[in-house]
Amino acid sequence: MGKKDLVSNFRLRVYAYERAACHRCDAYNRGMARGWESKSVEAQMEESKAAPAQNRQPTPTPEERKGERKRAELHLSRQCVAQQLTASTNERYSAMLRQALADLDRQLEGFGG
Repeated sequence: MGKKDLVSNFRLRVYAYERAACHRCDAYNRGMARGWESKSVEAQMEESKAAPAQNRQPTPTPEERKGERKRAELHLSRQCVAQQLTASTNERYSAMLRQALADLDRQLEGFGG
């Protein structure tokens, strides 16, 4: 046997081993139970069907969603201005930020919060 035959024979053996290993994995996995993910999804679907419609909150109208979004924007703006005010060292800039804060508070009062 030459060197070329030995390499060829080795490659055939490796290929056969890998192929047999692949079949062993398939046989092993074939009898396995379903994963917990699919069971969880199935349970959630059953719960959603069984849940009464009375417990669900009504979906907000587009106007209500727009109002909530505007109120959240005002709260974030107020937080940003308040943070800038605490970090400010310039008195004129601080005065401008206090005015902005008062304006944001007035706008938030219009939203009831």
